[in-house]
Amino acid sequence: MTESTDAVADDRDEQFDDTDSDRESEADAEVKMDSGAEDESGVEVETGSEPTNGTSGGYDPARTNTNTQFCMNCGEEISEQAAVCTNCGVAVNSSADSNSVEKNPGLAALASAVITGGGQIYNGELAKGILLMVVQVINVILMFVLIGLITFPITWVYSVWDAYKTAERMNEEGVNA
Repeated sequence: MTESTDAVADDRDEQFDDTDSDRESEADAEVKMDSGAEDESGVEVETGSEPTNGTSGGYDPARTNTNTQFCMNCGEEISEQAAVCTNCGVAVNSSADSNSVEKNPGLAALASAVITGGGQIYNGELAKGILLMVVQVINVILMFVLIGLITFPITWVYSVWDAYKTAERMNEEGVNA
């Protein structure tokens, strides 16, 4: 009799195991049905709120890819090299572009107008700015022999023009220091 009792108990255990797996299958099907998402080929895909990798959601450092960035518009995680977000279609800036600052050509020209070479320093051309300052000091000394009256304004105008054009070029090429 103990063998038959054990057999009945084993049958009950199998029934409960089958019922549990049926419940799990029904829950998975509900998640799939609730999602209603389809991939590009029209096949329904699972996009339920529960992650499929066994985690409970939220930040998972093991899942975080170091070659990704987040879209500033929708927050979707996208490739670092992506120019456009795959989720919302908005153009994204790379990390290098987000650190660069556009140079104001007018401000560069004004800095050179006030102090010869100041606009070049503003544009990040330190050596050129210092060189123009030294040339202008020499031009002031040359004013005593009258040649400085010609070279001083030429150097000053060149400094203003160069600062303006360099700032414009740097903005167009995206090369900012």
